[in-house]
Amino acid sequence: MINLEVERKYRIFFMSEYLLDKIEEYDHTSQDITQHYLEIEDDYEIRIRRIVSKDGVKYTMTRKDKTDGPAREESYAIELTESLYKHLKMVSKGSINKERFTIPLENELELELDMYYEQYTGLVVGEIEFNNEEDYQNFDQSLLDPYSDGMILDVSDRDDFKNSYLATHEPTIIKAD
Repeated sequence: MINLEVERKYRIFFMSEYLLDKIEEYDHTSQDITQHYLEIEDDYEIRIRRIVSKDGVKYTMTRKDKTDGPAREESYAIELTESLYKHLKMVSKGSINKERFTIPLENELELELDMYYEQYTGLVVGEIEFNNEEDYQNFDQSLLDPYSDGMILDVSDRDDFKNSYLATHEPTIIKAD
C-alpha cells in the first residue's frame, strides 16, 4: 500500500522553556532512531531504521519516492529481522542518529521533534505531517512560536536538511538563508 507523506520541516534554533517542559511531559514517546541509507537517487531513497522505544526494538526498511509538490510516496515499509538489518547496514551509504519525541499540537497535528547526536549534536528539527497538500499550504507557522520563541526556520524545501543528505555529507555550518 502506498502512503502519501506531506510534511513541513523546521530548524529549531532555540528550545523555549515551554518546549523543554513538553519534552519532559512526552518523554514516554521517546524513540532512539538510527537510519542507514542504502539507495539515494534523484527520485527515490531506500533506508533502514533501528528504532528503540519503551516498547522494545524494531527494524524497518522503507522506500520513499519523490512526487510533484511537497508530497512523497512511501511505496513500501516492511519490518526486518535484527540479523537482516545488521547485514544491510554494512552496505549503507551513510547514517544518522537522533532521538525523537512526539508532541501533540492543535488540530490533531503532531510535532515530531528530532534531536540529532553524534556528528550532528545540537541540531534540532521539528516535522509536522499533514493529511493533504491543502493543510500543508495553509499551516500557520506562528503556532510553533511557543516552542522556540519564534526562533525557527522553515527548511521543508532545503536538501541540506533531508535526513539522506545529513547521512551522506560531513557536517557544515548550516546557514539560515
